[in-house]
This record gives sequence, structure tokens and C-alpha cells, in this order.
Amino acid sequence: MEMTTFRIAVTGGLMALAVLLAWWWAHGPMSRARLAGFSRQHGLPITTGNGDRVIAYLAITRRWRCAGAATGAVTSAALRLFTGEPGIDVISVFAGWFAGALVAELLLAPTPTGVRRSASLAVRRAGDYVHPVVWALPLVAAAGWAVATAWTLFAGRPSAWALAALAVLVPVLLVRHRVLLRPQPAGPADVTDAETAIRSRSLRVLCSAGFALASYCALVALPTDDSVAVTVAALLVLVVARFAGAVVPSRYRIRPA
Repeated sequence: MEMTTFRIAVTGGLMALAVLLAWWWAHGPMSRARLAGFSRQHGLPITTGNGDRVIAYLAITRRWRCAGAATGAVTSAALRLFTGEPGIDVISVFAGWFAGALVAELLLAPTPTGVRRSASLAVRRAGDYVHPVVWALPLVAAAGWAVATAWTLFAGRPSAWALAALAVLVPVLLVRHRVLLRPQPAGPADVTDAETAIRSRSLRVLCSAGFALASYCALVALPTDDSVAVTVAALLVLVVARFAGAVVPSRYRIRPA
């Protein structure tokens, strides 16, 4: 009884800590360093004309990603309570963070209704916003999922992780298509440049994070008992995703709307 009470107390404390940290980070003021980092990464001068738009974008994405991460942490802690192992699963936190990122992009890219769409008539290509390697990452993960699924079925050991990988890939492909085709409003050069940088940032996050999460699920689904190999492969996937999402420069070209 005492051990059960202790586990419940530890789990409750972890849940409360996760929620408080997420709330503090999500609703804190936007730092100059974060804004300067966005400007430097995309080569975008922050002006009085585009500053509010960039700040709003960073605030919305941060808020929803934090909410998703907190949800993942709380869910993980609650599930672990039933296994007798208090704690928080990192993958659950990352999955929640990614779900929050998807929600944020959907809110930022509403389907226009009843408005003039002349600005959206320009043909938009992925290469205008992200490196081809980054854009191809979800397709690489999809190929890995297909191999993992075929392997599990052939071995007679179907895994729910394969379905989890598919549940990641489908939203990634749909949402990134919506982000790519999102109308870019006409306006001064600094405003359109900011919209282009925002689109580039969103696509990079979706492609790299989606690749990492889907690939991890596909690797875990493999019918093998070699946990070391799976762990090493998963770490390599995370390194590639991190490099592609943060180190590979955005090679977008500002195209007139």
C-alpha cells in the first residue's frame, strides 16, 4: 500500500511538473534571442511591417507544441503508473510535441472561404522553401514503413508500431501539402519575405520531425530481438532529422505572388 501511494505521488508530481513547465514556456514572453534566431536562420530582416507576424507565428507554434508535449508527458506518466514504473517516456513527449506542431500548422493554414485568392494563384514548389533532401525525408520514412510492414507480415509478427508509423506519415503528407499551397498575401517585400520564411520553417519542422517519429515507429515494429541495432538505428535517424531540420540551410527563392 505504501509503495502504491508513493508511486501515485511520484506520478502526480511528474504530471504537475510537466504541465507547469509547458505552461511557463508556452506563455512566456517572446525573447529577442528567439526572434533574432529566426531572423538569422532565414536571412530575414525583422521590420515594423513583418515583426508582429513573425512573433505571432512563433508564439502560436510554441504554444501548441508545448501543449502537445505536456499532454504526451501526462499520458505517459499515467500509463506507466499501471506498469509499476513511475516516469515519463521521451518518445511520448516527442509524439505529443509533434501532434501539437501539426495542430499549429492547421490553425496557421486555414482554408480560405469567400475571399479573393489572387495571391494564391502563383505556382509554389517545395524547392522554393526547403532543401530537396528535407522534402524527401517523409518519403524515405514511408519506404521504411513499407519495408517494416512487409517484414512483420512475412514473419507473422504484426506490430501496432507499424500502424503508429502510418498514423504519423499520413498527417505529415497532408499538412505539409496544405502549408505549401497556403495563399501568400500580397504586400510589401518585407511582409512577403516573412511569409516565405514562415512557410519554409513550417515545412522543415514537419518533414524532419515527421521523418524521425515515423522512422522510429517503423524500426520498433521490426520483428527482431536485436534491441541494440534498433537503438543505434533510431539514434542515427534522430541525428539525420536534426541535421536536416536545423543545419541544412533553407534554399527558398522569393517568388512574386
